[in-house]
Amino acid sequence: MSRKHTTATLTQAAVHYLSHKRYSCHIEIGVEAWGKKRLDVLALNTKGDLIGCEVKSCPADYRTDKKWKTYLPYTNRLYMVFSQKLCQNEKFMKKVRPELKEHGVGIMMLSEKTGYVQVKLNAKKRQVDPTVLQELVLRMAWRGGESRRTIKRRKRLYLNNLD
Repeated sequence: MSRKHTTATLTQAAVHYLSHKRYSCHIEIGVEAWGKKRLDVLALNTKGDLIGCEVKSCPADYRTDKKWKTYLPYTNRLYMVFSQKLCQNEKFMKKVRPELKEHGVGIMMLSEKTGYVQVKLNAKKRQVDPTVLQELVLRMAWRGGESRRTIKRRKRLYLNNLD
């Protein structure tokens, strides 16, 4: 399976898991202006809790991503999403698990047996600055609605007077 396909599958699995937990999920959403920092998945519930997910398809993907720590102030909980094969790689997990635990980041794993995501390490809950929360909720609302992002071309529409 290609890295691109693995990433897409892990992303969808995380979205389905969080949706089932009654979160509204947004894929590839910028947490800073102009998309300088984009989380793979950002989920919001009705209590205003934000969960972020960074999908990692292979060890190289994890090692080259230096910005995941900068996502911590934007989420109440942050998770890394791995495949079961990656979680079973003892050499990789021996290095990764202590680092993630130190920063309060959790681990989600897509099970090959069940096809569902399981939480392998719970993320530590932290507070999000109310201004940041408001900005992210507004950005998520904007992205969720019809906008220039979803409507590519302006159309002329007429109401014919049929009276």
